[in-house]
Amino acid sequence: MGACSPDCDAMTFSMQSSVQYLTVNLPATMPCAGSPHQQPFTVDIDPEAPVGPIQFELFGASSAAGCSTVVTVTVEPDVNLISLVPGATLVLGNDLTISYEVISSTGAGFDQVDLEIRNSSDTLVFALPGQAGAQGNHALVWPEGKWNQAPHAGAFANPTNGPYEVKLIGKKTGCSDREVTDSVNTKLEIEADVKDDIPSGATPARSAGLQDMLDALKIVVKLGTTETVFTGAGTITVTGANPHDRHIKIDASSLNALPDGLYEALFRDLRDEIGNFSDADGVPSNGIQPIMFNLELR
Repeated sequence: MGACSPDCDAMTFSMQSSVQYLTVNLPATMPCAGSPHQQPFTVDIDPEAPVGPIQFELFGASSAAGCSTVVTVTVEPDVNLISLVPGATLVLGNDLTISYEVISSTGAGFDQVDLEIRNSSDTLVFALPGQAGAQGNHALVWPEGKWNQAPHAGAFANPTNGPYEVKLIGKKTGCSDREVTDSVNTKLEIEADVKDDIPSGATPARSAGLQDMLDALKIVVKLGTTETVFTGAGTITVTGANPHDRHIKIDASSLNALPDGLYEALFRDLRDEIGNFSDADGVPSNGIQPIMFNLELR
């Protein structure tokens, strides 16, 4: 603060007025005999502080003298989360794109930006450390809404455990971390393309097709001995104008209330219009085996 005159034994410090976004930690006293003196102090910066300079005035007073000085603290860089695409709900199997901007008034960005995605229990589900921290716009991807953290790497982020916090952390040596967060919910839908191949030599007019496959089809989500069964036109949606090529989809709330686990998804009694059933292994001796795939939710 420079020299004060006349000399004094000690000087106490105070803020001239409070300042938004900063907490200034001042020493109780410092000596003031002679000139000048240096006194370190610390400033805590609110995570919401905007990029740029913030000024405040310090006042030192003793029985002999008083003096003041203006201090400027420059806040930067900062990170801004621009968007989550496709939006606030991610259908599992699709990518979430996280767009962000590193803001700097001097052009100096972060050393790195880290991405963390956590479930509602604050368990780390997905992480991408060491990403681009330079000034400007950047984008990161959460592939298919899946874990990349042990021991569940490769599992889908269970809708039951949402919403999921998406956090970007800007890191720079010698500076406090800067963080920005948003949230996303995940959603489970089951979809499949079904094709009834026309037999060699047959014409489309003389082949069966899939017009009434919902009369028999059961789509089952199975965990151990517990089965959740979906049947009928009210639950399974069928689209497609070609009777031999259809798209089926289940969009049901019960799919988003399943407990964690490794599931089997089975297509039972999938048949064409004249009763030819789909057999997963094509071995007649062990009966008709449903088409099946595994689905892990964590």
